[in-house]
Formats: sequence, structure tokens, C-alpha cells
Amino acid sequence: MSQPYELLYLVSTQVTEEDLPKLTKKIRQIIESQSGLINKDEMWAKRKLAYSIKQHRQAYYWLVEFDASGEVNKKVVRELKLIPEIIRFILAKRLNYQPVRELEDKPQIVKPSIRPPLKTTERKEDLSVKGDKVSLEDLDRKLDEILDDNINEN
Repeated sequence: MSQPYELLYLVSTQVTEEDLPKLTKKIRQIIESQSGLINKDEMWAKRKLAYSIKQHRQAYYWLVEFDASGEVNKKVVRELKLIPEIIRFILAKRLNYQPVRELEDKPQIVKPSIRPPLKTTERKEDLSVKGDKVSLEDLDRKLDEILDDNINEN
């Protein structure tokens, strides 16, 4: 059974723009050799990376959407790891979204579920005395007591 996949990969900027079609052709061949059917193959942009990846500060972003059987995932990933020009990639199963339904005349108001504020309880003992240090065991014990009291109240 055929499943939809998305492959997003980053290509090093050391690859010239003339060599990009050769690289994308190689990746298309990898997918098609595994009986994958490519639906979309597009270059997004050359962008600055948020952080350095393998000493690269910029990369070409490329997206490929394709349909293939479930075994393709492992085989394509193995082949992509062997291509040194690809500095990062992600292969994910594409979700099939239902079309967005039209809004009615009056939009529905959805109230978020907000927990009621916790009731404050009087403390029998106060550990926060100025100047005295409190041990971690005392803090853990006190925290457990407070959490148990709040759980029991709700």
C-alpha cells in the first residue's frame, strides 16, 4: 500500500547552482528506484541557518513530496546519509488532512479549560526563616505534603 511522505533536505552552499539539478536528479532516482512516485519537487530558498550545521551557516532548502510503500523510509534514509552534499534531512509520513469546513453564521466560542486556583492552606510550620539554610530533604518533604494536600482537595 502506498503512503504519502515528505522529504525536506538541506544542501550545502558549497554545491554550485549548476550542480543542484544533478543532486536533485540523484535524489529523485533514489526515491524512484524504491518504486516511489514523486508528486512535488521544489527548491524553497537559500537561507541562513539558525545555527551552524557541520560548519555551514547557509543552505539550500529542498522539499520533495512522494508516495511509496512503507519499506522506502529505511532505504531512502540509508542512501541519503551517504550523500555528503546533504547536511541535514528529515523524512516524515505526510498527514492527510480533511478539508476545512466552512464557518457557520455565528462562530463557535470555545472556552479554554482553566483549572481553578489552588486553595491556600495554612502552614503548620514555616521553613523559610531568614538566615537559616534548609536541607533538600526538608524541601522535598514539604513539597510532597503541599502537593498531596492539593490533590486531596481536588
